[in-house]
Amino acid sequence: MRELSDGVEERNKEAGKSVQKSVRFNTPIGTPASTGKPNYQVTAALWRSIDYLVLGDEGVIIGTDKEYGGYVHNGTYDYNRGRGEFTEAEAREFDSLTDTGDGTGVGVKGMKARAFLVNGLLNDRPNLMRIYSREIRGREV
Repeated sequence: MRELSDGVEERNKEAGKSVQKSVRFNTPIGTPASTGKPNYQVTAALWRSIDYLVLGDEGVIIGTDKEYGGYVHNGTYDYNRGRGEFTEAEAREFDSLTDTGDGTGVGVKGMKARAFLVNGLLNDRPNLMRIYSREIRGREV
């Protein structure tokens, strides 16, 4: 099995870098225009937090350590219809901290989902196919 796994860890690292770039391309960055706040300070903190961890030849984890990343990715709560990834209380707490202008005010409509992680991965499929379809060469014993 060792012969078959040679090169897989390197491919996982290459895939991690590739997907990280694609996810970052899809990660929303708050601006004064998107938040409706003229003095909004652009930090790109979510964008900068996108990272990957290679698990040897087992795979790669891509994600963010920002607590609010899940809210941005999955959206919060549709207050009119009662649907969402999070409870209404969790969503209202988050929406009171950051209103993206999706509704007519904080907590009215909830924040729409921006699936930057999934979309980044899906958009990177051609690169992943190229990376993982190369022949694995076993070592001479």
